[in-house]
Amino acid sequence: MAEITTKRELITPEKALEYKKLNFDKNRKISIPHVYNLKLAMLNKEWVSDGSDIKFDIEGRLIDGQHRLEAIIRAGIPVEMLVTRGLSHEAAQVMDRGKTRSVSDVLKLTSNNNILQVDVSVLSGMLLPISYKKNGFNKILSNLTQVKLDASNLSHEQKIKLTTQFLECIRFGRKFDNYDNGINKIAISGVLARAYHCKFTDKNKLNKFMELLHGQTRITTYQYEGTVLSCREKLLIDSQFKEGLIGRLKTFALVQYVLELYLKGESRKHLHIPDDLTKITYTVPELDDLFL
Repeated sequence: MAEITTKRELITPEKALEYKKLNFDKNRKISIPHVYNLKLAMLNKEWVSDGSDIKFDIEGRLIDGQHRLEAIIRAGIPVEMLVTRGLSHEAAQVMDRGKTRSVSDVLKLTSNNNILQVDVSVLSGMLLPISYKKNGFNKILSNLTQVKLDASNLSHEQKIKLTTQFLECIRFGRKFDNYDNGINKIAISGVLARAYHCKFTDKNKLNKFMELLHGQTRITTYQYEGTVLSCREKLLIDSQFKEGLIGRLKTFALVQYVLELYLKGESRKHLHIPDDLTKITYTVPELDDLFL
């Protein structure tokens, strides 16, 4: 195992340019606004090391610090920094950064190339009611130690780990993810993923439900199939389903309610949004127990 070393170095613009040439090819793109802020801090003598300035992996590739190096080049002045060498390939996934990595950034660095950003988004759809419930209780819990995970504030690594664990039902949820513009597909995919995970759900009927909701078929044999088409129209034209988080929750609640009717073979002439927006009909115990 390679030895990890850290030492102080005076990074001149010339040395910064040399180090930048060693940049890891999967590293994120340079953010010019972030570089500009670092440059100003350096020129005003306000930049302070946080102990994680420049990092290289065991193959000598730059895995952290490209924004700092670019700022030195643009400022045209030398800056003393801590330089660490010999880090493992996995280090880039878990290190804190001067600029926070997005889910997309972390996915590029992970060894699991099967996970897509849209998969992580569907996980967020599955957690919508829990996230809302947590947000509603945040003021009450602010002075308490929260033992459970906070669904509204998961780290990117936690999201990717959970997405990997529930990938089968997530992929089913986004099987028909090309919904019409104006329909909240993440909320719908979250409901479908939950329903698929439930072992008591008739998977054939669930597929038919998705086809009706998606608009792939408009031919109905039973009244309860017409209820799904009514739900689709309501989601398309009613503005209350497009209003931020509340709109997502209302979409989740209505689709879950209509799916429950559909699987029972029941129909409704007039659809209404359930009073309890945080109700979860199709539970995923292995997931929900982490939060509730």
